[in-house]
Amino acid sequence: CEFNLLTSDHTIVGELFRRGEISYEQTFNHPQRNYLTNVLGVAKDIDPDFFSHKVLPEDILLLCSDGLNSMLRDEDIANIIDKYKDARNIAKNLIKGAIKKGGLDNITVIVVKI
Repeated sequence: CEFNLLTSDHTIVGELFRRGEISYEQTFNHPQRNYLTNVLGVAKDIDPDFFSHKVLPEDILLLCSDGLNSMLRDEDIANIIDKYKDARNIAKNLIKGAIKKGGLDNITVIVVKI
């Protein structure tokens, strides 16, 4: 399973990681991991991210909240996607995996198979 991250985490830790100041592993335990830098609904003016990505047959799109990827490493997510072939079971088992690892935040998962 190959991952292509399409968006950026809008947190202080996300910015530190993108600048190369901390490692991927450090993002999971950093004391500022939940400090948001961009949110909807707080300010009158917002600056959302826009992007496009070519989708190919057999691609799987995963839209998730930090409640998932703060609990599961990319490798864990890839293993679940490889194990369960239909979108419903992938989503269900990603949520189960995040809860099993502690489920410290709300978990939102949308899986689309092309």
